[in-house]
Amino acid sequence: MHNAQTRPGRSFATVASDFFVSYTAKDQAWAEWIGVQLEAHGHTVVVQAWDIRPGNDFLHEMQRAATEAERTIAVLSPDYLEKSAFGEAEWRAAFAKDPSGSHRLLVPVRVRECDPLGLLSSRVYVDLVGLFEDDARKSLLDGIDRDRPHPTSAPFPGPTRSAPFPGPAGAGPTATTNLQPRNTGFVGRAEQLDHIRDGLQRRGRVVTRSRERMAGIGKTQLALEYAHRHAADYDVIWFVAAEQEDLIGGHLAQAAIAAGLVPDGTTTPAAVRATHAALEAGARWLLVFDNVEDPASVEPWLPPRGGHVLITSRHPGWDELAEPVDVGLFTREQSADLLRQRLPAITGADADRLSEELGDLPLALTQAASVISKYAMPPAEFFDLLRSEAAAILDDGRPLTYPRSLAASITIGLDRLDRDHAAAGQLLLLCSVLAPEPVPLDLFTRNLGLLSPPLSKLGRFAFYQVIEALAANGLAGTGVDGLWIHRLVQAVVRHRAGETAVDAAQRQVAALVGARAPVDTDDPANWPDWSALAPHITALDPATSDDHEVRDAARRMVLSMLRRGETQTALQIVSTLHSSWTSRLGPDAPDALAIAMQHAHALNQAGRYLEAYEIASDTVRRYGVILGEDDPDTLRAAGTLSSTMSMLGDLVAARDLQAMVADGFGRVLGDDHQDTLFARHSLAQDHADLRDLDAAEPIAADVLARSLRVLGENHPDTWSARKLLAGLAHDRKDFERALRMTEEALEGISRLLPPDHPDVLNMTMNLAVCLGNCDRSAEAVDILEEVHVRYALRYGRNNPETLVVERKLAIAHWKSGRVVQARDKLQTVLRRSRDVFGPDLSCPRFDGAVVTCRRSGQG
Repeated sequence: MHNAQTRPGRSFATVASDFFVSYTAKDQAWAEWIGVQLEAHGHTVVVQAWDIRPGNDFLHEMQRAATEAERTIAVLSPDYLEKSAFGEAEWRAAFAKDPSGSHRLLVPVRVRECDPLGLLSSRVYVDLVGLFEDDARKSLLDGIDRDRPHPTSAPFPGPTRSAPFPGPAGAGPTATTNLQPRNTGFVGRAEQLDHIRDGLQRRGRVVTRSRERMAGIGKTQLALEYAHRHAADYDVIWFVAAEQEDLIGGHLAQAAIAAGLVPDGTTTPAAVRATHAALEAGARWLLVFDNVEDPASVEPWLPPRGGHVLITSRHPGWDELAEPVDVGLFTREQSADLLRQRLPAITGADADRLSEELGDLPLALTQAASVISKYAMPPAEFFDLLRSEAAAILDDGRPLTYPRSLAASITIGLDRLDRDHAAAGQLLLLCSVLAPEPVPLDLFTRNLGLLSPPLSKLGRFAFYQVIEALAANGLAGTGVDGLWIHRLVQAVVRHRAGETAVDAAQRQVAALVGARAPVDTDDPANWPDWSALAPHITALDPATSDDHEVRDAARRMVLSMLRRGETQTALQIVSTLHSSWTSRLGPDAPDALAIAMQHAHALNQAGRYLEAYEIASDTVRRYGVILGEDDPDTLRAAGTLSSTMSMLGDLVAARDLQAMVADGFGRVLGDDHQDTLFARHSLAQDHADLRDLDAAEPIAADVLARSLRVLGENHPDTWSARKLLAGLAHDRKDFERALRMTEEALEGISRLLPPDHPDVLNMTMNLAVCLGNCDRSAEAVDILEEVHVRYALRYGRNNPETLVVERKLAIAHWKSGRVVQARDKLQTVLRRSRDVFGPDLSCPRFDGAVVTCRRSGQG
């Protein structure tokens, strides 16, 4: 790094420079490398990282540097072009001095893939992307020299400054070192490399650690890349294999001997003391301690002061000894880059699927590319083998830059569990039949009694020790959101366990999921639990499961999604479950009928009312025959049917049916039951839709009073009851009172639900309607414009909810005097509405005499 050798400081004001290097922070390494090459070639250079010192006025000095330097080099990258306001000001200043480019006062140098636009696109740039260092140096010097008759290789005769080349490897490092050759296939990790550099500057010690705590994440490769990239900063770079604690001292002694600090035959303690003394005296060393299993094992060997120490480890407990740099799985873009580099002919779709199947794990991706290339294997064949022979295929194609294959690394950890931690092995198998997503720990700790020994015999603290055993062996990641097992570890574990053991694990997990799934799907406090459980319920394949607990958890999961407003996701899942359960169990089976009711509910919410009506009416008929008309399941299905009939315009029949439902729930479940309150809320809305406000108001007031007592102030249904009363005030044309009540209800429900939730959007639309009727049409238009965009993004432009908002927006335009805009908007709405509902617009939501949203309470 640059601080290894420095030049005397100078102010920008003291010397007019040949070049000012304009760059953004992420490209500092490139800017310093460019500066070193130019100064080595005899030029004077201003680089912010070198020349702005404590006490300088940053803006003043940068302005002077950009103005007084003869020429400007713009270091081009996506960050520079898209995010750097200072960078744009700097290159524009140079451009203004030489608009034609004839004097070449602005020299763009591209260091990362990007496409300059606008004025910059007219300048020919020096392109360093993908070049090795010698080629990059030649291109840079050729590009900046105005009249170079021939290239020169004469070195700069004076003192030079060392700055590492940030691009691909060329010649090897000149330091005394035992590093293995540089991995020329290294991709990504720019941010982590920057963090390592910054951490070593601050504290002298950095640890690269894996958030996932598993093998193959790339911790060692990152450390090696840093060492190679910054080789010119050090006189000695020594790689210490630290997995075996007893051998660490011997590795350090070898470093001391290779560096000439001690002669051959020196004892290890004496050699280590000599190394520490040299580092305290200022020796430029980089020590890399690789794969340290426990911080305590390496702490005695670390130099007390001086030098740079880079550690790789899966252990989380390093904060007291070194600055941590977390290394995660590849991003999908990085995975694709690696695959395209090694398999140039791979398609984008295959690269994406391969990255998904391998969980963006660097070692797995490298092995897969090696196997596909080695056997000329079509990617589709690889996908099939990964499912059927995961252990075998993950044992092939080990890259030279890794000590062992992924399968071998996983097997070592599994062998240790078999020998030392039977409970950890049991837990790993249970997690391997779940999704490769964080598993909430309380899925197990709340119901340890449902498990078989040895897990069932553990106390809660002992359970956490079992989790640490998994993580310490590189088989699991841990965090505040739970326990995480990579999909490839899961595949090897399942293959090793065998079909019988996997089936038993699935039965135990089904019991755990069924016991952990919240009963109340309406309470927002339970929604995070549903979000955490949903991928694991799906992983148990409820569509084909013979376990009622799994099916019931899946049904409640769908209901929670609908309550959260995740309509499209819920509809996709419920349609599959309905079809499968009806076929496998028969249409009259309890689970088949329950999921049919949820399917109708989802179709209703998606605006597909005719389909919802067919399913709901059939479900009501079947429930009535099997359970009787007063059974709660029959009544719930009838409530869904009533809502669908209302949407289709049969308002009187819908009200009458809803009255029967509300009366039935009151008799069977009691007046304060949540189902009764919901049914009476809907009945009040039906009366309001028919303009029978005298009938609606006492029912709505009673629902609010009971909701406050039973559900509490901060429940969505309580705020919906307030919204209903606000709508009734609006229908009485008491607009100011309706506005106050709607504002209060919107404020309350917004504390519980996200801004894009259907209830929040609907209530916001009601607020705009109230504003429009209170002569505040401009505000109404602004709100409805935003609500319309949110509805369109969430549901699509032709969804009935979106069309309702658009019609409201047209009316608001008309009230604000924008007659032409209102007319155009209404014509557009009518045209799209006919596409959705047919030429007669049979849906009452587009009849001006009927309220536009069943639960809005406002017309």
